[in-house]
This record gives sequence, structure tokens and C-alpha cells, in this order.
Amino acid sequence: MHDENDVLRRYSNSCVHIANGQVQPRLSCWMAIHPPSLDVRDLLLPNLLNMPFSDFGLGLDPELRSIIMHTTAQSFGCPACSGHGLCFGTVLKGSELYMEKTRKAFDYELHSDDLSPREIAAAAFSRALGQVPTKVTLDDRLRLARVFSRAHEETVILMSSVMALMIRFTDTFGVPLELKTLLLAEQYLQPDDEEVDGLRWNPGKYISPWDSDRLERELAQALEAGDLERKKEGIRERLKVFGMLARSGLGDEKAKTGIPLMKGRLSVVMKRELGFCPYYLERIRFLFPRRAIAATLVHYLNVESSPQLPVELKYATCYLMANKLNSEILRAHFGYLAIASGMPTRDLCLVGSGRYDVDLFSKTERFAFRIGEISCSSPAVLPPSLAKQLADHFRPDALVELITVTAIFNVLYWLVSAIPPSRYEPEIAAFADSVHGKLLRLRPGGETWPNWEEACDQVRPIRRVRVTSDEESTGSFL
Repeated sequence: MHDENDVLRRYSNSCVHIANGQVQPRLSCWMAIHPPSLDVRDLLLPNLLNMPFSDFGLGLDPELRSIIMHTTAQSFGCPACSGHGLCFGTVLKGSELYMEKTRKAFDYELHSDDLSPREIAAAAFSRALGQVPTKVTLDDRLRLARVFSRAHEETVILMSSVMALMIRFTDTFGVPLELKTLLLAEQYLQPDDEEVDGLRWNPGKYISPWDSDRLERELAQALEAGDLERKKEGIRERLKVFGMLARSGLGDEKAKTGIPLMKGRLSVVMKRELGFCPYYLERIRFLFPRRAIAATLVHYLNVESSPQLPVELKYATCYLMANKLNSEILRAHFGYLAIASGMPTRDLCLVGSGRYDVDLFSKTERFAFRIGEISCSSPAVLPPSLAKQLADHFRPDALVELITVTAIFNVLYWLVSAIPPSRYEPEIAAFADSVHGKLLRLRPGGETWPNWEEACDQVRPIRRVRVTSDEESTGSFL
């Protein structure tokens, strides 16, 4: 694991959100073992959380963002990310701004008098989406559509979905909370009523016995240095934030090389690189998140950066997860990508049915598929014996990359669950009707599904945002 200060120094140009409210997730030090994984985080997190635009009052306000982050993590059952969502503030005003209201959002039925209709709708949606398998339904989307504009509704969906990246990585690795966040969570996230355990936080539960001595030392040092006191950002700190934002451009621009700005050109590039353009890239209206997701697909999932994890193995692992979670669209997408990358159809059929523990597959492949299965649960349960086997078999960077692949899949899983397609993309429809698709038991290519977007448009209030061209917005989620 890398030192936190070293990670901050090495990645200061891209870690935009680290400045946000002094919330520095400890998992950064694990991700830095495989630098492309940290690049993925710094691509997806600020862009899908609408940073820094929300912080400056453009789009959803930061309080709603904190509610969405916290509620999604609570629903999944990840205490670390739940604590981060609780403390998340703004790049200008620091952290710990919205804790009192945020803590009530998960059990919004008990606190409806303290929450606005928009906050209740966002909390209800995030709570449904954050479960694995997800429980989000058309009714949850309609609830959003009745109180949000189309642009703001998309913002809620993107903010909830991107939490899967942090949650899955943190949950699988069992990354401990930082001291200050832990203490605040212990204070704020206890049930109001002993008989109502909806907040899912038990004092002391998330402090491992072997961490107690370290925590005592950290607490003594923090009290002596005054680190636990809430500090107001000064002019120098604010200028530093602006400098980081200016240099980073919402994620390292090198990570987005070759990813066009215009939606039409993006479709051409995706078809060239992947063979098809995923429908959700066509559906997303905003340039920054759309481009960040496209870059993640092209430059990270579709590239071999660790010799132990060839591209076809990454795609096959995602295909297994799609099967476990019954995501028809992702089964088709990752089945297509795995076979196009070189995975034999017969082998993929075995993987999808969970029959991968045979000599046909290498030890590396069997371990990867096992991690994929574990990553379909909430929370993930990684037996100590398996953890030791993984550590002995994989290089550290390959293991971090494997967990990152499962985390990226979960982002896509929540995203497609919230904005499901009404039909396959043309290339995927042809694949579904081919011999490969029939062996994988995909739905017929010509089949259609209920159109959630049309249903939401019928109940949506009058649009408050005028969009003029193909590139609806190049900046904030207005």
C-alpha cells in the first residue's frame, strides 16, 4: 500500500475530488498500486459527481449529492463509503456541512417532515438502486421524474451509479475508514431508535481488533495537532483547489485521448474500438460523464495492462457477473466483447453457468471468476483462505486491476438498471441472433422492452432547461 501523502503528491493533477471537504479515501493508496485503476477513479468520480459545478451552485446542490452518496452506500451496506457520503461537502466550504440532514435520508419515511420532495425522491431511488441485485423499478424512476427536470434526473442517476466504483473496491478489499470519518460516523450514524436499525451502524463494529492500537495512536496525534476540529478553508486553500481543477480538467486529459467530444463522432470511435456503441452513451446528455465512461471502456477495460489479466478474461469475468445478476443487456454486451476478444463460445457458456472449476480453465481464470462471483453479493464476503491464495497467486497490480474491473462492472450494472434499453443495439441484436448468441441463450435480437424514458416524459414537469444542439451541454448538469 502506498503512503497517503505520496499518493496526493504524485496524483495532485488528477485527484480533483481529494480537495472536496478534506475527504481522502484510504483506498487511494491501494489503487495507486495499479496506476490505471486510480486513473479510472479520477475519470469517473468527479465527472459523474458533477464536480466542481455542483459546488458552485450549477445543477443539483451539494446537499443532495451528499444524500445520494450516503444513501446509496447505506443501501449496499458499505460503512466506509456511507461515512464518506455523510461527510462529503464542497471544494470551497470543506466537509461536514450536511451531516444532520444526510443521516436522516436513508430512513426518509421516518423523517419526511425534515426532507423536501426532491430529497425524498432522490433518497428512495438511491436506496433502491444501491442494493445488489438492484431493486430499482419504473416507479422509482417516475418518482424522480415528477420532481426533477430531465437533466437533474440524469444527474441523480449518474451520482448514484458512480458510487458503485468506490463501494465495490472498498467492500471487497475491506478498506478501513480514516480516523476522522470513522469518529463522525460513530457519532452520527447510530439508529435514532433501538428498534429501528435502518441506519445499519453499530458503534465499534467497524473497528477491527488489530486496528485498535493504531487508532489510539492516530487519535492521540490528531487531538494534539487539532486535526479533528472543523477548519474553514482559507484563501490559500481555495486557490490551491482552483489550481488543481485547472490542471486536471476533470481528470487527466491523457486518459481521454482519442475520445471525441461530439456524440456522433464518439459513436464512430466506439464502433471502431468495441464493435458497437453502448446505448447508454447515446442516452447520456452531458459531455463530461459520457466521455469519462467511454474512456473507461476503451482505455481500461479494452486494454491489457497486467499480463495476468488479458482482455478476454476481464470481459468474461464481467459476463459471469452479468449472468449472476440477471442483466440481459450486459450479458449481451460482455458476451459479444469476450468472444470478439478471443474467448471460445464453449468456454464462455461454462463461465456463465458457473461451471468454471474445471481443468479447462487456468488457475488465474478460476480465481478471477471466483472474485467475480463474490463481487455479486452485498456485502462481499472474501474468506481469509481465499484472500491468502489470491495474494500468493496474483501480482499486486493485477489483483488491484481485477477488483477495479468488478467495480467498473457494478457502475455499468447500476447505470443500465436505472436507464434500461428498449432494444439491443444493431450490432448486439445481430450477435444475439447468431450461433454464438443462441448458445449463450441471449434474448432474440428483435425483442423490445418497456420504454422507461417515454413513461417518465409523460409525468415530468415542464422543462426548465433549454438544450439547443447535439451537444446538449458541455459543462454542468444544469
